[in-house]
Amino acid sequence: SFMKELELQQMKQTSSGESAERYACPMLCVITDHAGDCPVCGMEMAAVESGTSAERNSIELDDNSIQLSTIRTAPATEAIPQLEVPMFGKVGPDESRTAVSSAWTDGRIDHLAVATTGIEVKKGEKLADIYSPTLISAQQELIQAVQKNDQRMADLVEEKLRRYGIDSAQIKTILQQTQPLQHLAITAPVSGTVLEKNSLEGAYVKRGDTLYRIANLSTVWIELQAYEVDLPLIQLGQRVMIEPGGLHGTIIFIDPVVNPQTRTARVRVSAANPDGALRPEMLLRAVVHAPSKNPAVLIPASAPLITGERARVYVQIGENVFEGRDVTLGPRAGELIIIESGIEPGDNVVVNGAFRIDAAMQISGRASMMNPEPTETGTTPQQQHNH
Repeated sequence: SFMKELELQQMKQTSSGESAERYACPMLCVITDHAGDCPVCGMEMAAVESGTSAERNSIELDDNSIQLSTIRTAPATEAIPQLEVPMFGKVGPDESRTAVSSAWTDGRIDHLAVATTGIEVKKGEKLADIYSPTLISAQQELIQAVQKNDQRMADLVEEKLRRYGIDSAQIKTILQQTQPLQHLAITAPVSGTVLEKNSLEGAYVKRGDTLYRIANLSTVWIELQAYEVDLPLIQLGQRVMIEPGGLHGTIIFIDPVVNPQTRTARVRVSAANPDGALRPEMLLRAVVHAPSKNPAVLIPASAPLITGERARVYVQIGENVFEGRDVTLGPRAGELIIIESGIEPGDNVVVNGAFRIDAAMQISGRASMMNPEPTETGTTPQQQHNH
């Protein structure tokens, strides 16, 4: 790479006693031993300085460069952070507010009052009409028992009709007409939204077949996946912020078993949904804010430059002087991030303009985000780690 070539040339010149000064293109096109314009892009070549390890990790910028780069700093602090635990999942109906309407006896669907899904229905509202010889026979038994003043038999037949899904109002209509109803209504067991419709007009159904699934969506369940390492921070009853929308919910269930493939556990959140903004099968992100047990060093999350396994932060160590430090990052804490090593409380870290400082470091041949500080053996710390 460009930076590796630059390092090798500087090492050769230093070992031979020659001047280590070189010139590099600001666009990283070429390296030469003389000033002038870049033969590739035409930009003026910049002098590349060499120096000690401390010098290679720091750079001094003039006032004009700082102003153009809009560099801003903020102090690192030490506090007990509110950790941000992200989870991902999807919306589903509240199972405690969901019911199915099924066929209570064999028959034929002759009319669908609710022919499509997504319709709002009220409890007791007619969904479909069914023709069933079994129901007609049971109605005739009831009429005959009443006509014979056989109250015991009438009570038994009424109970049988109720087990077939015939309510008291329909039974009253049968007795008033003194003849069987040819079609009986299948009604909604709860108020809510029709999520599934599993029958067509003219279709024959068997006892127990599900015809409709209805859910009250004023409250929904959100099934989330939490990473194994985050589970100690998650507890029943915690409030969860739901994105997008800024809604909130409450954790009502944490799966005691971790999925061996994904290393995640299910977390169920109950959320009020008065405006219907949360729709079943909608994918979303949720965040739990959990307090840490120990104080930690915190910096703005915009400060670190992250590439691969490395994270680099620039710290202002003097007037217009900035030093690059490789840091170890911890979890997010809202707009802040925990620093496990590399930064001390009170250090002024660069929160805006770090990329421009890093670019200046690269152009001048110093250690940067893409080019770690070389060791005495000529390898970078990351390369030693890999070996």
